[in-house]
Amino acid sequence: SSVGVTLAWQVERDLEIQARYRFNHLHDDTGAPVTVTVPALGGFSAGGIAYDADWHEFGLGVDWAVKRRTRLNAQVSATSGSDYPDSWSAGIALQFGF
Repeated sequence: SSVGVTLAWQVERDLEIQARYRFNHLHDDTGAPVTVTVPALGGFSAGGIAYDADWHEFGLGVDWAVKRRTRLNAQVSATSGSDYPDSWSAGIALQFGF
């Protein structure tokens, strides 16, 4: 599950700045069970392991209407707080209309 908010600020008629935050929670209690069997000694079985994780996502973006049918969008985002290493990403998109 996740909950978040996006704020947008119209700086000029053709320029918008966006800020985003999202909190995510993952709960998975359907992990695969483990079964171990040793010939001539028997075996045992253990149920699946539940997994919980919480992480945060942050983002900043700029959307610029270069011309009437051309838009440039740049985004930077970061993820923090999960069991995995913190990460970040960046991207640029150019949209054309006909």
